[in-house]
This record gives sequence, C-alpha cells and structure tokens, in this order.
Amino acid sequence: MGLLTERVAIVTGASKGIGRVMSLLFAREGAKVICAARSDGLVNETVELIRAAGGEAVAIAADAGTEPGAKSIVDIGISTFGRVDTLVNNAGDGGPTKPIQDYTTEDWFYTVNSCLTRPTSARVSSCRR
Repeated sequence: MGLLTERVAIVTGASKGIGRVMSLLFAREGAKVICAARSDGLVNETVELIRAAGGEAVAIAADAGTEPGAKSIVDIGISTFGRVDTLVNNAGDGGPTKPIQDYTTEDWFYTVNSCLTRPTSARVSSCRR
C-alpha cells in the first residue's frame, strides 16, 4: 500500500520535467492522477508511462492559467475518479528571459501571476461530487 493509495491528484505541467516525475511518483504511491498540460502529445506520454507501470491516470490538454482551462481539469478529475483530493500546482511560465534586476514591475507581476495565482482558479479544495 502506497502513501497515496486511493487519493486523486491533479498534476499540472505533467507533460515533462518535474510535472512528469511528480505524476509518476504519485501514481507509484497509489494515487489516481489527472495529468494536465497544454501539450496534448506529451501529457498523453506521461499517462502511458503511468498505465504501463500499473497506475491509473487520465490526460487532459488544458491551460491551467485560465479559468476555463482550470475548470476543465477539475471536471475531468471528477468525471473520471469522482473527486479531487490534491493539487500539484506545477504549471507556470518562468516569466521574461532576462536577469531579474532588469524586470519591470509588469514583468514581475506577470511572473507571480503565472506561477502562483492563475493556476489556483480551479478552487480544487471544494472538488467533490
């Protein structure tokens, strides 16, 4: 029995890197995983890897940075697994590709909103059927 047996987790940014690794780790620990990313092909690869290892997962291509995208991610979790218990908020845009000392105030708020506030619009804490 894994640490996350019977838990249902959304992992955003699940198509590669940390998001893919987190999706695989959550599944290995028993979680059912909603793998979300903007890239359809790569997020489906993540789900294939989970299923090949005996885990349960579903893929969705959606932008967690928009309210409709975040809602569609939660909706597929609820329709597939009946609820959502956990959010790994890994999606985000790293912001402008320049040294931070060269950021304008607008650059800074873009980065903060992209990585912190936008993906939380799904209100995952109240996602039960």
